Parts: sequence; structure tokens; C-alpha cells
Amino acid sequence: MGKVKDLLGSEIIQATTEAIKNIEMELQEQERDDKKERMQLTRRQAKVFLDKITDDVTEGWINPLDAYIVFTDLKKKLEKSAKIINELAIDESQKFGSKFEYQGYTVTNVNGRRTFDYSGCNEIVELEKQLKERKEFYKKAKIAADSGGWSEVETLPDGTTREVFQDLNNELLVAPIISYGKSFITIK
Repeated sequence: MGKVKDLLGSEIIQATTEAIKNIEMELQEQERDDKKERMQLTRRQAKVFLDKITDDVTEGWINPLDAYIVFTDLKKKLEKSAKIINELAIDESQKFGSKFEYQGYTVTNVNGRRTFDYSGCNEIVELEKQLKERKEFYKKAKIAADSGGWSEVETLPDGTTREVFQDLNNELLVAPIISYGKSFITIK
């Protein structure tokens, strides 16, 4: 009778232990689902907030400059927060391999790129200095030509044209082309 009691007792303990493990796993799964739901809710709220401001600006209810200042401030705060969680996100993503699907996105882990520092290579430093000085010479010559200094437009055999100017040795040099970026405002 003692052995039967011991067997039943150990089976009950084993069944209870398994039941507790199952309950713990279900609670962990529920907690993960709750966290995902909270994140999705926050994401939807942020989208509604941004859409509301955008709509209010386009409809004339909010001054666009005020909205731009708010968005600029939010962008800085988002970048700061992203920087804080970046390493944790990298660690988490590496648990899934180098490339995987996650919540509708393809996540790829990319190793940092290799760069070279040439500051100790005297030849490279000198060549970069000469290049910088030469670019500055061309830039000043272009500005001078545009301000009324001597330059001319030369037509090439293929029909294209280019602006040329003379250097101190009367050699014709091709003037650089000036391009302008998109206008913008800064908020500090």
C-alpha cells in the first residue's frame, strides 16, 4: 500500500508541476500579446495625432510654421529615443538570424562597415590638401567668371557645351557646374 501511495503522490506532483508550467507559459504568451497590443495602440494613436496636425495645417486651422516646429521637436525626441533602444533592438534581432520577417517587415542584421583612416599617411594627407586647394581655386574662378570675369562657352565635337576659363599659365580649364539644393528652414 505504501508503494501505491508513493506512486500516486509522485504522479500528482508531476501533473501539478506540468500544469503550473503550462499556466506560466500561457501567462507569458498573454503578456507578450498584451505588449504587442499596447505597441499597436500607441502606433495608431501616433498616426492619428500626426494625421490630425497635417489635416489641420492643410485646412488652415494651424499655422504651418507652428506645426513644423512641433514636428521638428518630435523628430529630435524620436531620434534620441531610437538611439537609446538601438543596441537593445540589435541584440533582440540577432536572436532571429541575419534576415527574417517580423510583424510584416523584413529585418536584416548588417555588420558595421569597414573604414580606413588615412590621417597618418603623409602622402594621402598632402594629396587631399592639394585637392582641396585646387577645388577652392576652381570655385573662386567660377564665382569670378559669373561676376563678370573672363570665361567662354566652348562647344565640343559631340555638340555639348562647357564653360572654360584661363589659369595663370593661360591654360583653358573647365569651370565647375554649380547646382543648388532644395530650400529649407532650420529650427533651433
